[in-house]
Amino acid sequence: MIPDTKTLVQQFAQDIREAAVLAAFALQAIEGRREDEVSENDAYKRYGKAWVKSHVAIGQLHFTRIGPGETSTKVYSVFEIVTLKMAEKRLTQVYNNALIEQENRKRNGNERDM
Repeated sequence: MIPDTKTLVQQFAQDIREAAVLAAFALQAIEGRREDEVSENDAYKRYGKAWVKSHVAIGQLHFTRIGPGETSTKVYSVFEIVTLKMAEKRLTQVYNNALIEQENRKRNGNERDM
């Protein structure tokens, strides 16, 4: 089933908005601005401790330390976090659309059998 034009336009507009947000964060990261950095504590508060820890554990999210030593502050890139969050959101949309499409195929197949 092909989505209608209105749905496609809305999806493309959302894609453009997300790309613009990512571009803004990418510029901050490239320029080395502090706005792109978030402490581990702030990352836990903003995005959830379990989410941050799980993505660090699987190697999708990386941190740097400010200062020497194991007890120095861990800092994460907001760009990297936002990119992962948007990718998760997109994956969820694709998965949900696939489920809807599968359900529609089942219904259409059942209607033909009647």
